[in-house]
Amino acid sequence: MKKAPLKTVILCNRGHLWSLILMNHVLKMKCYDVVWVVRTDHIHFSRKGLKKMKKNIWRSGALFITVLVMQQMFQELFFLLPFTARKTKTSSELQDMYGFNVHDTESINLSATEAFIQEQQPDIIVSSYFPYILKPKILAIPRIGTLNVHPGLIPQYKWVMAYFWALKHNMKKAGVCVHWMDEWIDTWPIIAMKEFAISPKMTQDNLMIKTALIWSTLLKYVWTSLQLGKTLPVIAVDQWKVGYYSVPKHKDFTAYRWMRNFFSIRVLRKAILGRTQ
Repeated sequence: MKKAPLKTVILCNRGHLWSLILMNHVLKMKCYDVVWVVRTDHIHFSRKGLKKMKKNIWRSGALFITVLVMQQMFQELFFLLPFTARKTKTSSELQDMYGFNVHDTESINLSATEAFIQEQQPDIIVSSYFPYILKPKILAIPRIGTLNVHPGLIPQYKWVMAYFWALKHNMKKAGVCVHWMDEWIDTWPIIAMKEFAISPKMTQDNLMIKTALIWSTLLKYVWTSLQLGKTLPVIAVDQWKVGYYSVPKHKDFTAYRWMRNFFSIRVLRKAILGRTQ
């Protein structure tokens, strides 16, 4: 008997390359019937937005912000190339290809966004680098539950930019986790996890592209198990090794820059175009 795809809502981060890579692969698998994609809204240069930007510059330093802007700039330049010349498609291009609906939101917890998701009656929600905390009323909508894909080993690397901190700490291994979400942040239960080696020359974009590819295979494993009616076993982790990390401060990024590059134009080009030349 043919298995029915899971009716899915994906939460994605607009302009976030790793989120787009994951979406490209999940949609190709066809085991998740994506009916709706909820995207973060465009950046608005309002008083509130400028105040937040000023706060980030004060915390992380002008160098870190400049590097992030440069990374985004090169990504956007590659996305200017024709649709057929790129391996990775934008969320709007994927919408045209697969026919799902798109809802842009300033916050996942707005009543309008909640109503849009509720109307779809999804089996599952998949959060892909989504920057907002989901409140219980959102988590309660899907029939099966809400999955989060986390770019780090839980509980050693919780919260944000786990990949940055693993590289800064010169770890020999990094990891990818898929876990059910609750009202807390990056908590258990973990239902899929995979570790991989970190090479000395690996940049954070190397790491994130690798994690996005691993996630797609882990999500397929999760789907297969759920469709067969299996209870996904919880992966036991050492709960004493808990680490909480946030956006790096200026001194953290300076120390990182002595060790390795933050991003590579060649790596970004290959991830978006699918070739190095």
